[in-house]
Amino acid sequence: MSTIAKLSAGFAALIAVAPVTLVATAHADDDAVFFSKDNYNCAILANGTIGCDRPVLTTFAFSGLPVPYPQSPQVIADPWVHDGFDYIGKPYTLPGGNPSFEQVANSTDRDGRAALAHAGRVCGLPSSAKSGFTCGTPSDDGGWESGQFVVLR
Repeated sequence: MSTIAKLSAGFAALIAVAPVTLVATAHADDDAVFFSKDNYNCAILANGTIGCDRPVLTTFAFSGLPVPYPQSPQVIADPWVHDGFDYIGKPYTLPGGNPSFEQVANSTDRDGRAALAHAGRVCGLPSSAKSGFTCGTPSDDGGWESGQFVVLR
């Protein structure tokens, strides 16, 4: 085999293996748990921070018509809720996308709905048929500690 053919084969192998390596290291991100729900890609980090990448342009209904409005690209709870402004990257999204919430749910809430518990924080589905989810620090009474939750709908 010629030197050029060997180099070409080696380069092709590197290109084929690189995406697998990137995904594997993204999952090992300090034991973060990544998930997606609706239009949000989220992660619960090992330190308890919850963050979600979300669409920058969204809509709300006004007199039955969708009205577009801009929002920040991330919402973060660490523990207090605030916007994130990383317009270049997607810090809470794995290369190739996050697994669905249902794929990583490892618990249930007091009503038997799917939940994800990690690093002292919990994300769960709403009690109604609405889309979205709630994330935060659960309180002893089954609710959420004041000011430490994220509701995405």
